[in-house]
Amino acid sequence: MKQKKIGFIGWAMRYHNITNILVTVFVMIGVVALLKMPRNEFPKFTIRQGLVIGVYPGATSEEVEEQLTKQVENYIFGFKEVKKAKTYSESKEGMMIIYVELNDNVTDADEFWSKLKHGLNEFKSTLPPGVVALIANSDFGDTSALLITLSSDTKGYKDMENELKKLKSECRKIPAVSKIKEYGLQKEKIYVNVEPEKLNEYNIKSISLLSSYMPNGRISPAGKLKTPETDLYVHFPPNFESEKDLTDQIVFSDPQGGVVRLKDIAKIERRDEDPENYIRQNGKKTILLSLEMQTGNNIVEFGKDVQAALTKFKKTCPQDIKVNVISNSPKYVDDSVSDFMREFLIAIIAVILVVMLLLPKKVASIAGLTVPISVLITLGFLYFFGVELNTVSLAGLIIVLGMIVDNSIVVIDNYIDKKDHGMSSWHAAIKSARELVTPIITATMAICVVYIPLGIMLPGTPGDFVRDLPMTICIALVVSVLVALFVVPFLCFFFIKKGLKVPNEEGTSKKTFLDWMQKIFDKILEKAFKRPKITIGLGVGVVILGILLFKNLDQRLFPEVERNQFAVEVYLDQGTSLNVTAKVMNTLAAALEKDKRVTTVTSFIGTSSPRFHTLYAPQMPSSNYGQLMVNTIDNESTRAICKEYNEKFKDAFPNAHVKWKILALQQSKYPIEIRISGDSINDLRNVESQVQDILKLVPGIVWLHDDWYQKQQSIKVDIEKDKATRMGYSKGLVATSLMMGLNGIPLTTIWEDDYPVSVELKQDNGEKKDINYLGNQTITSPMSFSSLPLRSFAKFSPEWTEGKILHRNGTRTITVQMDVDAKVMASNILSKVKPKIDKLKLPEGVSITYGGDYEGQQEAFIPMTYALIVSIIIIFFILLFQFKKVKLASLIMSTMLLGLPGAAIGLFLMRYPFSLTGFIGITSLCGIVVRNGIILVDYLQELRTVHGFGVKEAALAAGKRRMRPIFLTSAAASVGVIPMIISRSPLWGPLGTVICFGLLVSMVLTLFILPVLYSVVYRDKPNKIGVKKHIPHNNLIIPVIGAMIVLGCCWVPSSVNAQPKVLSLDSCKNLALENNKKIKSAKFDTERSSEVKKNAFTNYFPKISAMGVSMRSSDYLIKGSIPSMNLPVYDGNPANLVAPTQFAYVPSIPIGVLDYMSVANITVLQPLFVGGRVVNGNKLAKIGQEVDVQKQQLTTEEVLLKTENLYWTTISLQEKMTTINSYEELLNCLLKDVNVAVKAGLTQRSDLLKVQLKINELKVNKLKLKNGINLSMRALCQHVGITYDSTFVLNRTMEKPILPSGLLNNTSGHERLEVQMLNKAVEAEELQRKLAFGEALPQISIGAVGRATDAMDATSTNALAFVSVSVPISDWWGTSHKVKEAKIKKAQAQTKLEEATELLALQVEQAKNEVNETYFQIGIAQSSIEQAKENLKVVNDNYKGGIVSMSDLLEAQSLYQDALNQHTEALCNYNIKIANYLQATGNYK
Repeated sequence: MKQKKIGFIGWAMRYHNITNILVTVFVMIGVVALLKMPRNEFPKFTIRQGLVIGVYPGATSEEVEEQLTKQVENYIFGFKEVKKAKTYSESKEGMMIIYVELNDNVTDADEFWSKLKHGLNEFKSTLPPGVVALIANSDFGDTSALLITLSSDTKGYKDMENELKKLKSECRKIPAVSKIKEYGLQKEKIYVNVEPEKLNEYNIKSISLLSSYMPNGRISPAGKLKTPETDLYVHFPPNFESEKDLTDQIVFSDPQGGVVRLKDIAKIERRDEDPENYIRQNGKKTILLSLEMQTGNNIVEFGKDVQAALTKFKKTCPQDIKVNVISNSPKYVDDSVSDFMREFLIAIIAVILVVMLLLPKKVASIAGLTVPISVLITLGFLYFFGVELNTVSLAGLIIVLGMIVDNSIVVIDNYIDKKDHGMSSWHAAIKSARELVTPIITATMAICVVYIPLGIMLPGTPGDFVRDLPMTICIALVVSVLVALFVVPFLCFFFIKKGLKVPNEEGTSKKTFLDWMQKIFDKILEKAFKRPKITIGLGVGVVILGILLFKNLDQRLFPEVERNQFAVEVYLDQGTSLNVTAKVMNTLAAALEKDKRVTTVTSFIGTSSPRFHTLYAPQMPSSNYGQLMVNTIDNESTRAICKEYNEKFKDAFPNAHVKWKILALQQSKYPIEIRISGDSINDLRNVESQVQDILKLVPGIVWLHDDWYQKQQSIKVDIEKDKATRMGYSKGLVATSLMMGLNGIPLTTIWEDDYPVSVELKQDNGEKKDINYLGNQTITSPMSFSSLPLRSFAKFSPEWTEGKILHRNGTRTITVQMDVDAKVMASNILSKVKPKIDKLKLPEGVSITYGGDYEGQQEAFIPMTYALIVSIIIIFFILLFQFKKVKLASLIMSTMLLGLPGAAIGLFLMRYPFSLTGFIGITSLCGIVVRNGIILVDYLQELRTVHGFGVKEAALAAGKRRMRPIFLTSAAASVGVIPMIISRSPLWGPLGTVICFGLLVSMVLTLFILPVLYSVVYRDKPNKIGVKKHIPHNNLIIPVIGAMIVLGCCWVPSSVNAQPKVLSLDSCKNLALENNKKIKSAKFDTERSSEVKKNAFTNYFPKISAMGVSMRSSDYLIKGSIPSMNLPVYDGNPANLVAPTQFAYVPSIPIGVLDYMSVANITVLQPLFVGGRVVNGNKLAKIGQEVDVQKQQLTTEEVLLKTENLYWTTISLQEKMTTINSYEELLNCLLKDVNVAVKAGLTQRSDLLKVQLKINELKVNKLKLKNGINLSMRALCQHVGITYDSTFVLNRTMEKPILPSGLLNNTSGHERLEVQMLNKAVEAEELQRKLAFGEALPQISIGAVGRATDAMDATSTNALAFVSVSVPISDWWGTSHKVKEAKIKKAQAQTKLEEATELLALQVEQAKNEVNETYFQIGIAQSSIEQAKENLKVVNDNYKGGIVSMSDLLEAQSLYQDALNQHTEALCNYNIKIANYLQATGNYK
């Protein structure tokens, strides 16, 4: 048989052993994860930049730009993966460098670079023939994990290189090693310096040396000899296997057998090559080994493996070679993560201490215990999802500490509240978690969605930096919710047996710190409610103050990194020789080496170090550039040395700029960059000059320059083409000959095993090198082998070319770059100069944009703002989905502004700039403040919708009740980030400051302003009781928890299921009034009787009638004729008429009359006397209307009374179901105990069977009761006129009734509607008698008639008035009987009235007695419960002692259940009987 679902929280409570085992397992996994997780200082930054390098020897910067750079740019921009706006190029003498930036959405950069490298090999064929190389370097972004130096002042480079090879062999054995690179190697080279006089003496041309040596230096294939037995490869040994082979090489022989060897015509010297750049450490020759680590490994363990390899290598390394690690990322990571772990541990302890101080011991112990549980489980999930343990993920855990403990505190606080109200520990534990499922999950989702868009929408370096933050926070919050809902309830049940309001021995409750704070807060809040305008005004003023402070804060995207390492960059004028650069570098290095705070100083002269920090890009080699890598004893020394030496060497070198650079998490080389773009170089230079004029006047700028450098002077050689052609001189031949005289050209290579020794041919006679020297260079013709000086067929002229031409997005761009003083913020300087620069009148086609920190801030803060807006919108819809009201959701959203003042004040007081981490703090504040608002408003709505509180009353009560959990949350979260603030970390200090100060200020503002604002917004608006904003846990907890896990891992926000509808008694009555069909029918009867009354009143008015008749006939209606006759003829004499003598004949004439007629008349009849029937008829209609109104009221009473009966009947059944569930749990526990006892042989099996039979009986009763509840609920829904829904829940609040003192005094029942209706019936019968008598009386009326007639072409009218008297003589005897019948009916009505009055008095008395009886039954039932409970305890103890049988125990349990049911039934019957009594006395409303 199907059992009732107990819910997952109930399941976790019932089977707490399983829950505890699972928690223990996950905690152990977290411990293992903590030890095994990969560690790093920061998340892995994706360097989406690479290089494309083109070599075009002999070409000027303009030629490189036009013939090489533009072509390659057009080709590269054809790839969709390239971010053109961030791609820039350099065109300089003989070389092109394009810095290719890839789009942020490129996930597989290796695929792109492979495709580009293959394409460039094919594309090179389309370029000028002089382009000797076009390569792509995708290793530009690779970062070294360790930089190891070998330095010596006694060993040569070759010896050190041999030792370096041994070290490489050791390092290759480490599995995690990726790339191994060498730097600073100086190869030995053989210089062949030809003596011109010797060449002339032997008539040897230098060009012939090339032809004789170059082929001999190569290994030429000779094939293989295939014999019948085997294949034999044919090899020629190299011509030059040693330096002696080179010098003995014959370069000339005559017919007589005389020979000239190379050593006869040249000075041959073997030495280290002339360096273009080199490395020094503490003044010693140095070479460097760079080690990179494969991704996915633990860098700390990698460092230990490398250290072991170094230890082994040092044992065999010569003593005069010093081995140093100048960049040790594993150590930096270990120190950084260890420091952060220490801060994290301090934060955990601080949070626990705060909870311990503010809460009772057991409560605080449970809340504190959940912190390590949640953190360790979170670490396990982070390890599973591949998240590294770095400062960002640890910062996320610190941020979320307060939220982790908050979920537990809220549940514990609710549990304590229920214990204070007398609820049992078991039910309080389950219910405390169930009630908070919705607010906890909603608030947690609100915080999660704040961070998720940040991780998705933020591009580039800031996006890489925060990538781990949303994952960490979401997982930690989901884990904390699971712990709060499934672990904390059992901990509360197990450890906390009493509430906080349990009186002590003196009878008073012990006051805690929170109690005193609550008392003070309550008083201030009540005053705030008395002055709402002032309260809200103060809140608005504080928010405005915060916004103004934010506008005045400095801005910096990323601060410097804390590390015991920094770099010193030295920039000299373009064209400065390497020796001059070395002098400046040596001066700086010597000064630093004397400082005791410095451990090592490594000089990179003419070049830069490899990329030892992800965002510190190396410089391209240049003779006018140098870099010092300085290691110090600690992080504080780094900042102190940079500050001290920056002032000391500020103006020490007039031709050099020294930049003391502390590492930072930003890619821009300079804090301020102003980019001027256009096609015309002249226009660009003019605008640049105007910009520099503006900037020169600004204090705080320490170095102002552009990236094109100065124009470079060169010599242009114009060859006389005709003359040169006749003598066989080509341009290439001339250039090669000059190269040998000026710089030397490669001759061949000697391989000494695996060591190559280059041979370079030079022709240098020591002559001063000037233009004359260039003209004196002899050029040998390959045709005649005659030699001529270059001046004989070429002219020389000076030429100025651009030192470097830069493109951005394919357009020429000059960037004005500047460094600023360490005491000045770059954003402040730019804000001053930007308006002036923007006002410049620019030539057509020229535009100005801004780079540096400004560009980085725009690329970060704008997407972050969009992400925050998206988060706010999602939070709004979450709130809208929960509370169903836009106004309410907007009200909670407004609390986000309350976090700004505290954040601004904190940054201002602590002197932090507004940075990326500060913005993350603002984002965190939004989620936490909204979380506090949700918890407060959810409880406020519950007070209004469930308990019927008024708006102001509910707002005040919610503010007081939610002060404790909101204060604890804010205090815990604030204390958790205090270690960040104390550390004064420029990176994490702003984050901790924003959260700490913002939370404390927003907490105060939220607790005071939000309740007051709510009371103002919803002022004087009635609330409809009946809809509760809580979601049943048993329907929702799994889909929502599952959705949250998806949300935390995949960053996709989930939604919440529909909420239940809670029906109170008042809401049911309101629904019945609106929907019940009997009430609707009664309303129709009332409306009908009203119309009858109105109709009766019209009998007083005259009776007016009108009639009209019109007709037309096809023939005359009256016809006739005049007969024919003879008429006398008159002759003029009248006398003859008497006796006429002449007659005339007149024929017969027909006559027709009335072929049409129209008649109209109107009659008015006014009755004067009709025997009183009109007056009495109106009185009777009025009584009929009144009776129908009373019938409607009676129907309404009956419907409402039945509603109350059905409601309390259903409540009774539901309470019985609660009792039967408790009884079932009791029996199940008993069954478990008896089963164990039977197996142990301590009791008989019959006891087990009795319990099982009782459980079966209980299941049948439970099923019947469940069906009864279903039917009763359906009957209630049908009665109140709504469709049945299984989500309907009745408000089951029942309190012990108090018998009203004056309620039972009225026992007459005269106010009953039935009595009033019977009185009306008597009145109606009397009127019926009068009507019957009136039928026998005369009827007198007056009237008037008017008529108009149109006929026979004539119109006539007439009128008349009359008086009518009618006497019904023959009806007198019939009427007398009707009158007698009416009298009898009246007497019957009077008798019914008297009888009903007596019966109603009895009914009132009976109802009164029933009220008293049920009230008495409640008291008896309460006593019965105590007795049955005591009896059960005694029988249970006796059963355990073997005194009574199982039947006795089961009977005692049954008696206890019956007592509970009787008490529930008595309470419900009391409410029903009170309603019946009120209805009987006519007082029911």
